Amino acid sequence: MTITLDFSLESDINPFVFSAGVTAIIDQFKIVSGSLRPKYAAGDTSIAVVDSPPTSGLLEVSATILGVNGDAVLLYFGTALGTGFCALLAFDTVRIKAVTAGVVSGGSSIASAGGITYVNGDAYHATCDLATGDLKVYNQAAPSTVIVEAPGLTLPVGMTCGFGGIWGDVNAAGVTSVSLSDAAAGATIDSINSGSPVRFGQTVSIATTDLGTLTSVTIGGISATAISATDGDGTITIPTPVSGSPFTPVGTVNAVAGDGTDTADLDISLDTFEDYDTQAITGTIDTSGWGLSRAVTDLTSTDVVHYPIADGQSIDNTGALSDWPDGNYTLWLYRADGDMYSFSIAINLNGIAVSTAIKRLGIFLGNGL
Repeated sequence: MTITLDFSLESDINPFVFSAGVTAIIDQFKIVSGSLRPKYAAGDTSIAVVDSPPTSGLLEVSATILGVNGDAVLLYFGTALGTGFCALLAFDTVRIKAVTAGVVSGGSSIASAGGITYVNGDAYHATCDLATGDLKVYNQAAPSTVIVEAPGLTLPVGMTCGFGGIWGDVNAAGVTSVSLSDAAAGATIDSINSGSPVRFGQTVSIATTDLGTLTSVTIGGISATAISATDGDGTITIPTPVSGSPFTPVGTVNAVAGDGTDTADLDISLDTFEDYDTQAITGTIDTSGWGLSRAVTDLTSTDVVHYPIADGQSIDNTGALSDWPDGNYTLWLYRADGDMYSFSIAINLNGIAVSTAIKRLGIFLGNGL
């Protein structure tokens, strides 16, 4: 995950209070002319860090700056107590320096690169590999080119990442926007359809935490459609089966949502179409004129039938039909191999009433099942 803060449209305020999982740990900040700057007097250092950093991989910090001049911008990798390392952007040089208890080392740099011309709107990117201790600084105009690096640093326990500045009494430097690595573990699907069961083809709400605009949602491994969820919240349409293709059985299924970077999952309850019900075939197959095996000649005890119920009709576990009015009906069959098939049946009375509840099956029109 990434936390991105944009200060360019903020009103002047002193001090500025962070939100969105970022905390000022060394001194405070102010907003002046759309940029974030150290709050206090000349020589003071201000540092802010993310509250929940990743614990493996890369820590990353990107900042768009408002010049530097006699002031300095720093991209920080260290503990929440202010001890670690920083990339210091000042005058015409990028320096990698140690930081102890919030104080940037006044001694020699660990590594440095000179001849830098800082321009308002430049973006700089720094990474720290938690496995190797390699710290690298890039100019975003050439994101694959390292400006300066310090390999194999001994990192303190409890690393996080952040940014800050040193006010050199010029009051000309600042950060107009910043992006920081945040732990992806916080990404969750909070609810789908507000926690109620969902049906095939139903358009439902989805709410997530720490996911951006959703680019994919699967329900039981099948892709949802009509995804419209900016900032992780919005609507999706539950998938519907395609005859002869794999689908998911009804019941408890796992939903997975992603924004192209991170994913989250949630178990939900999936039901069949609206005005349909399901029946698992578990008994001895009914082969009479009232049995579904007239349409599905290889009906087996592993099949699940999806059938309409609008007129009060039913199917039992042997495939026997009850209370089906005359007419044409579309049914679906979920098979043990994971595929679903649609088929049609036609039912007529032919003037013969077997009972008040059961009518003789007429002509069945199947699809070769």
